[in-house]
Amino acid sequence: MELRRQVWDKLADEWNVFSQDELIYETDLDGLGNYIDLMLTKKSRGRVVVKMD
Repeated sequence: MELRRQVWDKLADEWNVFSQDELIYETDLDGLGNYIDLMLTKKSRGRVVVKMD
C-alpha cells in the first residue's frame, strides 16, 4: 500500500507533465467552431469550456 501512495504522490508532483492551463481552453460561442474543427480532425487536446456570458 505504501508503494502505491508513493507512486500517486510522484504522479501528482514531480512526474506531472501537464498543468491544467495546458489542457483547459476557454472560448465563447463564436469561437467554438474552431475547436470543433480541431476535434473532428483529431488535433484537439484537453477540454474546452464554453463561456455563456
